[in-house]
Parts: sequence; C-alpha cells; structure tokens
Amino acid sequence: MKKNSIVIIGLCFFVLQSCQKNIDIVEPSIFVGSPDTAWVTTIPNNSQLASLKTNLAISFTADSFVYNNIATTNTAANVTLAIPANALVKGNGLAANGTVNGQTQLLQKKGDFIRMNVQTISNNILLTYAGALYKNLKQNDSALQIAQGKKIEIKFPNSNIAFQQNLQVYHASVSNDGYFNWLANTDSATNTVTTVNNGYQFNTNKLPWLQVAKPMEVNTSTQTVIKIKLPPNYTNSNTAAFIVFNDVNCVVNCKADVDAKKFISPALPANKSITIVVLSKQVTDYYLGYTQTITTNTNSMQEVIVTPTLKPLSNINSYLSTL
Repeated sequence: MKKNSIVIIGLCFFVLQSCQKNIDIVEPSIFVGSPDTAWVTTIPNNSQLASLKTNLAISFTADSFVYNNIATTNTAANVTLAIPANALVKGNGLAANGTVNGQTQLLQKKGDFIRMNVQTISNNILLTYAGALYKNLKQNDSALQIAQGKKIEIKFPNSNIAFQQNLQVYHASVSNDGYFNWLANTDSATNTVTTVNNGYQFNTNKLPWLQVAKPMEVNTSTQTVIKIKLPPNYTNSNTAAFIVFNDVNCVVNCKADVDAKKFISPALPANKSITIVVLSKQVTDYYLGYTQTITTNTNSMQEVIVTPTLKPLSNINSYLSTL
C-alpha cells in the first residue's frame, strides 16, 4: 500500500510538472512600451516619416560634361541639354566654363512620384503630367544658375505614356514640410512644349525641378474630399498617404488633419477611379496599404478605411512600380 501511494504521488508530481511546462509555453510575451498614437503639428527631422521618405527615395544619377561657353550633351535618363553661350553663371554672377557636374532624375511612373514624395498639383489645381525632371548643375561644388535673359533647351524621352497636347512648363516650389506646389512659368518664351523624336522638348530659365504638365480637364462643379481613416498607430509622424488617379497621370499628397487624426485629400473631381496608397515605417518595419474606389458626387467628405499590412521595403517598391 505504501508503495502504491509513492507511485501515485510520483505520477501526480509528473503531471503537475507537465502542466507547468505547458503553462510556460503559452504564456504571452510582455511588450515594452506601446504604439505611437500621437499626431503632431511639427514633425521632427528624425521622425519615422523622415526615415521612410529617405529609404523610399530614388537616387539621383550623376553625370558631367564640358561647357566651353556652349554645349549640347546627353545626360542621364537620356535627357538632352542644349546650352547656348553665356547661359550658365556661378553664384557670383561670373560665367561658367569647363567641366560641369550634374544630377538627373526623370519621373514618369506614378509610383516614382510617390517614392520621391512629389505630387502633381498647382495651387490646388490638379495637373496631368508627361514627366517631371530634376536637373541640377554644379561647378566646383557651387550651384550654377541660368543667366538672366537666357534659357536652355531640354529634351526627354516619352516612356510608354500617351502623348499629350497643350502642355506647359512648371517649376517647383517646395514647402518646409516637403509638399510640392508647381508654378507655371510665366515667360511665354520658356513655356512652350513640343513633341519631337518620341519625346518632349521645351525651354527653361529655371532649375532644378521642372514638370511638363497641364491642368486636368474636369468638371469642378461637383467635387469630393477623401478622408482616410487608419488604425491608431498610424500617425502623421510615421505615415504618408497619396492618391493616384487610375485613368490619368496625376498623383497628390494627402495632408494630415491633426485634430481629426486622419489624412485629407485636396478637392477631387467626382466619379473618378482612384487608388489610395498608404505607406508607414514603425520602428524598423514597413507597412503598405492600398485600396481602389470611385470618388463620389455629393460635394462632401468621403471616408475610406485603409488597414496597412507588414511588407518588406522591396515589396513596397515593387508594388509602386506597377502604378
């Protein structure tokens, strides 16, 4: 009897130990800290949003050429510059001469506009684009400018985009918080765009950001504003939101409504097919959310819920390249 009792006690001890092991296995992890849910009026330079933009950005392509008071050169992205005599000057007003270094980037895919945080809007007027170009010129690390009364000719190829007519030249004004506003060049001599050799040609008296575009043809009598609702941990300090038009070349940023804790679009034309794209970086992870919808014709706010999911940065870039 005593032996049986010992065996029973031993079995009970074994069972208790096994249960304890199971309890240890299913015990939930203890998380340190909590998701950031604060929306801020001023986004710090070291924010997750700043890191997101940096890691999404496409690198500029470096190039160089010799400018002996006149030059025609084919730079990166097959962008051709024709620079007449005395057209480039240094910061001190003296004429440039010799080797000129530059950086070039041609944006034509909608996803590339998103990666560079570039929207196509001019004083709240939506623009449809043929392309946006970044072109800076330097000599001995000093930025060169186009001399007053001068202009340079630029050509860039048309990459799988239907040719557009009645285009204008715009230059960029970039706000402190990184939003692009494109301003039409008021000089008639530098605001004419022509099609040539499967590309576009125009003159400019300004650098570095240029866009060839035109106002979107829309009925402005009926418009809507998209209001994007996200989970609480997606804030204006770690998230960016964009709207892409599916049938025309147009991309716009959505700005943060700090009080409502939502992203808000500018006024959009009704009955348009759009894709809402949300990108976020939280600690070391990246998130992507997107949804397609049709803008309503109610002259009111249209709320759309987007729930991003965890994605590698490479997958996000691959998705953006399909837009």
